[in-house]
Amino acid sequence: MRLLVRRPSPHLADGELTHIGRVPVDPGLALEQWKGYVDVFRQRGWEVVEIPPADEHPDGVFVEDTVVVFGDLAVTTRPGADSRRGEVVTTRSVVETTGLDVAAIEEPGSLDGGDVLKIGRTVYV
Repeated sequence: MRLLVRRPSPHLADGELTHIGRVPVDPGLALEQWKGYVDVFRQRGWEVVEIPPADEHPDGVFVEDTVVVFGDLAVTTRPGADSRRGEVVTTRSVVETTGLDVAAIEEPGSLDGGDVLKIGRTVYV
């Protein structure tokens, strides 16, 4: 099993919000929690692939928004928020080294991977 991860940006508190109010975020605590999360997967034998940091992208830690994997196919997304589109570049550069087939959502389309639900071979978006 493989896990793609990116450490949280020190600007995590400035991320996109749509339906909830902004609350304080402790970037140091977020980083420590992220390290614990990643360590759990490593301890259980997962291959952890780190995507380069993207400190200029507060939401960059949410890798699942920039790539959706179906078996041997990785689909890089085109987030709806312009501010998130730069995250895809570094995600794609890493995904291309994994041996997966890679496809991309292209303009004018948009897709945020967090809006995808996979159940078996059925996909809901």
